[in-house]
Amino acid sequence: MSDNPRKLLEAAANEIRMLRSVVRDLEVKADAFAAILQILGMVPRNSGGMTPDLAWSIDRYLIDTKEKDAPEAPELPPHLRDYL
Repeated sequence: MSDNPRKLLEAAANEIRMLRSVVRDLEVKADAFAAILQILGMVPRNSGGMTPDLAWSIDRYLIDTKEKDAPEAPELPPHLRDYL
């Protein structure tokens, strides 16, 4: 084997060994991170309450502001009957 390919193979082998040590270090950190995430998932958090349903608010506004003298009130869609 000529000198140049030999140096490339030695450099590749050295880089593989170096990357293996980096991966070993990262595995420890990844395991610790996974454990922290698992612990944080067990801690109760303040949900901040519920947000208003924007679609319901719009539907309600449209129903409330509909002209009073409409000849016949349209039938409400099934998904709105429970809310009104």
